[in-house]
Amino acid sequence: MPPLPVQLSSLPKAFINAILENDDESSDASPDSVRNTQNDLLNNSFVEKEVLFACIQRIDDKIRSVKTEVLQIIQDRQDEFDKKKEKSVALRNKIDTLFLEVDNVSREVNDPEIGIKPKLLTTLEENRKVKQETQNTKCMIETLEYLCELQKSSQRFKEYMKQSRIEEAAGVITQMV
Repeated sequence: MPPLPVQLSSLPKAFINAILENDDESSDASPDSVRNTQNDLLNNSFVEKEVLFACIQRIDDKIRSVKTEVLQIIQDRQDEFDKKKEKSVALRNKIDTLFLEVDNVSREVNDPEIGIKPKLLTTLEENRKVKQETQNTKCMIETLEYLCELQKSSQRFKEYMKQSRIEEAAGVITQMV
């Protein structure tokens, strides 16, 4: 088979080294043959199809090996993995629920038409007006009561004066002050 052209004149050195070192650990090849293969791959601008496919096959084997290791670790710790995953999902759902509740409460509080905050402000303003009206009414009542007392005292004063009871009329005047 004709050799395949390799872009950029040779395969990257780190890639080839990694493949050959991993291959060296699992094969019975001599260090010299590994070094020769490495040199061929690094120095040639053309690589035999079989060598290139062998490199790709080694990469695929390594990927499968890593996947198998990860799956084995997950299977060995399946219960722990499931518990943590479930706790994670449950915690995420709980947090999402809390955020939704906070948003709902915020809307209920701040909604300009039916929210609690506008109602509270309106109620506080009405309460302030009622308190002011109550205070004004109380002052009016006290003033009217005082005026009634003055009127009664004035009538007694007039009666005492008509009857020429001057001392008693003076006593009424003293009480008024």
